[in-house]
Amino acid sequence: MSFQMAIDGRIGRSGNAKGMDEGLTRGVVGASQKRPDGRVMAEIFLPEPNFRDWLFKNVPNHRDSFLYIDPSEEIYCRSQVIAESVHPNWNAVMAAANKGKDFALKAHSRNPFQILGRDLEKPSDYVILFAEPVNKGKAVKGGTNTAYCLARERGIRTYNLWHEKNQDKVLDYLSLTRKDWLALAGK
Repeated sequence: MSFQMAIDGRIGRSGNAKGMDEGLTRGVVGASQKRPDGRVMAEIFLPEPNFRDWLFKNVPNHRDSFLYIDPSEEIYCRSQVIAESVHPNWNAVMAAANKGKDFALKAHSRNPFQILGRDLEKPSDYVILFAEPVNKGKAVKGGTNTAYCLARERGIRTYNLWHEKNQDKVLDYLSLTRKDWLALAGK
């Protein structure tokens, strides 16, 4: 799916985590090899320098696409405030960080960039995710929930591929059949 989106010139955003994020990274990296300009059509926000860099470190022209925002930067502080505003238990995130376990803080703080862009001013047109819905669809399980809740709060369309109807909507938008999608996924 991300391969086709990148070929079509759409820029994908993610955090390079396992699952959908990794799928996006693999798709845009693969598409960059087919694009005449070799561009990686993505903004991948990393919670730590070199986070899961084996997915991209050998890709030419990747520096503008794989972004680490240092916590000392003012924009990072703004992102953290946004994340706090939508996270259901920010106190637990901060308690862990205060005990030296700060990865959750870094991961949740990068999520607003995924939804609003590197300057926090360019919202995504839509968000595609795959996560188990909870609370009657108002939230999803896992770290994706921060990005999901922010997108919903900002009125950004969300397509949770957990639901087959959303799979069909996205495939239709990309002019792909389910067979094409499975072929792109190597299945």
